[in-house]
Amino acid sequence: MPATDTVCAAGCDFATIQAAIDGTAEGAIIEITDSVHNEAGIVVNKNVTIRGLGAHDTIVQAHETLEEAPERVFLIEEGAIVTVERMTIRHGKPSIPDDCGGGILNWGTLTLKHCVVTDNVANGGGGICDSGTLTLINSTVSN
Repeated sequence: MPATDTVCAAGCDFATIQAAIDGTAEGAIIEITDSVHNEAGIVVNKNVTIRGLGAHDTIVQAHETLEEAPERVFLIEEGAIVTVERMTIRHGKPSIPDDCGGGILNWGTLTLKHCVVTDNVANGGGGICDSGTLTLINSTVSN
């Protein structure tokens, strides 16, 4: 069974999703337990599952407001096989104005399960810009 590491503001294995990705082994499960987690520019470069407590219970956002977002939320690198499940991803925008993928830029193999990707902006693919393999299961991309 893969290792499960938790991410939250205090009292968990890691305080940021990026630290959890960097500090876990291939195949790990990273569980976000904050109801709202602010983190931009998360680079996923290995095979992991990133899991929330539910799309209504876990929000991962680049910033509290879309206007102030410094970067997209997730970048999935080429070669990474990633599952993101049970969360809302919002308030992301690329730091490069003409770039795509405000919420997620996918170069790898990404599966979204029971997710909501909403209220992100970009030149193209505001919610998701996909240049890899993308599977959506019971997920919504809007606004």
